[in-house]
Amino acid sequence: MCGIAACIALSSSYLRPEDDVIQNVLNSIRHRGPDNSDFYCSRSSLLLSTRLSITDPSHMADMPMTSVDGSVHLIFNGEIYNCKELNSKYGIETRLTNSDTEYILSGYQKYGSSIFSMLNGIFSIVLIDDNTNCTYVVRDPLGVKPVYLYKSNSALFVASEIKALSAFNIKLNPDKNTIYRYLVSGSYDDSLYTFFDGVISQEAGTYLKINGELISHHRYHDRNSYVDTPSNYKDTVVEFRRILSDSIVRQSNTNDFSVNISGGIDSRVLLDLLNEKERIDPETPCFTYSFDESGYDEWDDVSQLSSLFPIKPRRVVVSDVDIKDLLIESIPYLEQPFPGYPTLAKFKLFQQAYGNTGKVFLEGQGGDEISGGYKYVVGPYFMQLESSLYQMEFKKYCLANNLTEEELSSLIRNTSERLRGETLGSADGTLSSLAPYLNYEFFDLKQPSSLIPTYEVGNQLTFALDRDIYYTKLPRILRACDRTSMAFSKELRVPFLDLELVAFARSVNHQFRFRKGLHRSFFLDCLPSNLRRKGTGNFKKYVSDPQSLWLWKNNRNLINELIDDFDNLYTNAFYKKELLLPALRNTIDQPKPPRNSVFLWQFMCLEYWMRYFVIPQNK
Repeated sequence: MCGIAACIALSSSYLRPEDDVIQNVLNSIRHRGPDNSDFYCSRSSLLLSTRLSITDPSHMADMPMTSVDGSVHLIFNGEIYNCKELNSKYGIETRLTNSDTEYILSGYQKYGSSIFSMLNGIFSIVLIDDNTNCTYVVRDPLGVKPVYLYKSNSALFVASEIKALSAFNIKLNPDKNTIYRYLVSGSYDDSLYTFFDGVISQEAGTYLKINGELISHHRYHDRNSYVDTPSNYKDTVVEFRRILSDSIVRQSNTNDFSVNISGGIDSRVLLDLLNEKERIDPETPCFTYSFDESGYDEWDDVSQLSSLFPIKPRRVVVSDVDIKDLLIESIPYLEQPFPGYPTLAKFKLFQQAYGNTGKVFLEGQGGDEISGGYKYVVGPYFMQLESSLYQMEFKKYCLANNLTEEELSSLIRNTSERLRGETLGSADGTLSSLAPYLNYEFFDLKQPSSLIPTYEVGNQLTFALDRDIYYTKLPRILRACDRTSMAFSKELRVPFLDLELVAFARSVNHQFRFRKGLHRSFFLDCLPSNLRRKGTGNFKKYVSDPQSLWLWKNNRNLINELIDDFDNLYTNAFYKKELLLPALRNTIDQPKPPRNSVFLWQFMCLEYWMRYFVIPQNK
């Protein structure tokens, strides 16, 4: 894992980067790669890299890397998991190193841009071919690794993090359209647009080809394709476990890794397969975070895992007094508004793990998304069932989840209606909007289009799953995972989001997701029954953190500080003061904690983001 940045001339103009600019850019991403930093400069391009050495720690594997014949130059952030396959299946060889970077370089020289679709991993790549005068900018199929772009009149700038673009002396202003959509619908990370005007997030599974002033966009990964899966349930479970096991073996193929765990089913599946392959022992660092609040602390469940697996979990506790400091400390790394308290907890986890572990972490992100673990997929599932199956599946679901027919009918109706709308759920499962309190004269209201495909009747459940994986839930989670881990020079790997595994899970018979009325059945049955926790068959619980409770009680002072100082807030122009302040006060003054804390978090997070990233540039 590394930090990368580049400047590509779009005309015949000669690049003359100043030394202080080069050093500023490298310094801005050095936390992503503290082991080495260097750059390559030609008449028309500048490549910069900070390296976190893992696969091949030798300096021969440092970047930028140039081919033996001197014609191809490469910077790369991420990890390629199928290097052995690239060698055995495609005849790709390395000559100077054992690094995955050289596999990409050699693969390109043999197959050209076709190599990008052969890669299984998490990656962002900038590659320059002097023979064709073409530059390629590539992002992995699921967008696990970031790629940000900024185009001026004369150059295209590329970076792993937005702060590196600022280090190129690019003045970054807030993007009003993105802020508007965030405040109205909760949407962010679902389009090409960021919270910074002119800064684009490259779409996952695509590459750009730059040849002079011509920039063309190409999709190398078809996310809508299906693969063959077994027609019976038992074989489906066996095959899913095999593919997942292979993914875990590949991603744990390092001398020193740690594991982030919780008390949930995903962590149990991850630990079970690691244990089966003898990849963990009591010396393997296992971390978990918990909140210092009754009802939101999974430590009892996590500590029980030590009786099932050879691990000694380490606990990182987040208290209400940590929240403001964590918010201030994490904003420079997260760079844009983010999901909320769970992200702050993960930031503290990596903060405490820094210096005490190796460079690689494994984590079970994505299990619910690929298998259908959330309650809001219930409506889409029943909407596309054949009429002959509807009543039978309806009764099974009621029985398995202890719901009356009226309750399930209401759930199906509400979740089906939600699927058609743009307003998204928050981390705590509620819907929220600051729309009634906005100063619409401030915003342009020319909303950038989302990448989310148009809703189509007939394939509702696939639409709901794809929406989570590619556009809404996972993109924002993956951004938070990348920034919180790389802030402390840790590479976070996500074996549940292996390319082959995601394609398989997407293609599974939908009835195998709800067998006997239980969510994500084929995933649950990967785990031996003696390792399951009671109640794991029910749908995923929304609330896993005390954000609503603490913003109402323990952290209400953070909201009150902003209310009292409203006229001096950098975000005050976004709102109608006479409408917003009473709504905020009513929420934190009510006798019970609000079920919905989203707009409180948005109000606070956006202000702290403006204070750090936007205002200093405009002074």
